[in-house]
Amino acid sequence: MTRHFIEHEHCTPHDDIGQKGGYRFTYGDRKTVVLDPFEGIAFHLDLAERRFHFIHSSRTRWPSIQFGDMVFEPLMRSAQRNGGVGFHSGAISTERGAILIVGYGGEGKTTLVSGLMREGAAFVSNERSFVKKCSSNFKVFCFPDWINIGLGTVMQHPEMARLLPFPDSISLPQRRFSYGRVLEHEPSEWADLSDKIALLSDEFSSILNAPPPQSGVPIVGILRPKVSYKPVDAKLSPIEKPDLYRLLDGNVLTMSNYPDWMRWNTRETQPDIKSLSKFPALQLKFHLEYGHIQGKTNILEEIYDAFECKHGPSKNNPALHESDTLSKVVPQELGVC
Repeated sequence: MTRHFIEHEHCTPHDDIGQKGGYRFTYGDRKTVVLDPFEGIAFHLDLAERRFHFIHSSRTRWPSIQFGDMVFEPLMRSAQRNGGVGFHSGAISTERGAILIVGYGGEGKTTLVSGLMREGAAFVSNERSFVKKCSSNFKVFCFPDWINIGLGTVMQHPEMARLLPFPDSISLPQRRFSYGRVLEHEPSEWADLSDKIALLSDEFSSILNAPPPQSGVPIVGILRPKVSYKPVDAKLSPIEKPDLYRLLDGNVLTMSNYPDWMRWNTRETQPDIKSLSKFPALQLKFHLEYGHIQGKTNILEEIYDAFECKHGPSKNNPALHESDTLSKVVPQELGVC
């Protein structure tokens, strides 16, 4: 299948994709093929009609996973064109507003998101979030993606732990999960494995008995997780403004690693880091024990009180009711405030 595209007489390689391990071929009739010959996957794009055909014959990658990887670049550029900025972050929401959870890899973003959902928060995002300034508010929007959850976090929640070792009851193919490797170990050792399972946001919320996922919620504060794998009581501490600025700046999602497949050549949006770094910000050192944050009986209230929500959205702020459930959110909505 892929050889047909490679040998097409009107196709020429394109460097920006060739360097990433795949190829780009441009037809004389304004049609383009984006191709990964090593996986047996191709996108046949019609730039004039703005349509595409997805061709898949890979034995190693699931079509849904590959499709999600391919549409990331157009989705990011669409958000940028509408004033949204992507962050490597999670986010949760309650009636008092959204908390942006920003941290580097391994600091416990997913673990904290799941723990706060157990305390009554609604899911907004896990690894990627869109932030956009709307009137006087900064709102956080979901990134339409599956949720990859490490077995360490899975094993902290009895509801998710029941999915192992055969998570056949959930929707997504488990590309980062090895049945064989898990079965080679005792259940007490599963939390230390590097495998992950994948959930849809609705499944994630339902399993944790959390409210429905939300998007487009005004931000009231920023939280940096510091997960502890030893039992400790949770501790909140303030983040200094220069440190918050560096944290936000270091977690902006850029397009430098993604080729411009659609030839939009959109300039990357410069995030308003200075405005975002004026938000109250806290670091939370915590330990998750059976799904709950150890040492705190009402962690969300304590966080909001520490954020001094009187300076931001409050329970009575009607702007909070503008948020939509995830099922209503489409990329175009990033252009509407």
